[in-house]
Amino acid sequence: MTRLSRRQARRAGHARNRPQGQVPQPSARAVWAMRLLLPVTALVMATCAALLLFTVAQALHSGVAISPSRIGPATFYPLATHPLGYSLTLLLHSGIALAMAGLGWFCWRVSRLR
Repeated sequence: MTRLSRRQARRAGHARNRPQGQVPQPSARAVWAMRLLLPVTALVMATCAALLLFTVAQALHSGVAISPSRIGPATFYPLATHPLGYSLTLLLHSGIALAMAGLGWFCWRVSRLR
């Protein structure tokens, strides 16, 4: 059995005296972030997801999917000539929109916890 230092004994005493289910209160900065920044983040994520789903609906209606590129010009995938690129672009955009909507929902739920 090893002997605890003064600091370790003091820490162990605090942990021993604290009730089991008690959680420390969040700081003022954490409360501010939870009340203001998380709902704003949720709304931005939901807006981006809606815009991505709009581009998917537009591609389904027109039959041409546009894949944006950060390096060069955008790539166009017509359904008639490039069906695989068209399908993969729509799947990718739908997956990203779903992930953004899920993150937005999570941020909204966390911001509403009391």
